[in-house]
Amino acid sequence: MVGESDKREDDRAPMAKAMDWVARITTAGLSFGLPPLLGYWVDQRFGLGFLLTLLGFGFGILAGGWQLMKIARDAGAEDETSERK
Repeated sequence: MVGESDKREDDRAPMAKAMDWVARITTAGLSFGLPPLLGYWVDQRFGLGFLLTLLGFGFGILAGGWQLMKIARDAGAEDETSERK
């Protein structure tokens, strides 16, 4: 959901904008990578074969894809705001 603060002009410092993008990209990367690693760790710890690794992989794809879609949507909204200036 887009809040009122998102509709206003972004007057933050360039470094603050860059750090926001770093956080977004890091979150997307971790969303892809952590679930399969956690599944692998649990599989190894409890001897479950590769069941949770595969489930973690599937969940990671969904979570990472969702994060990338959010990034794309937010970037599109920023482009529309900059075009109105």
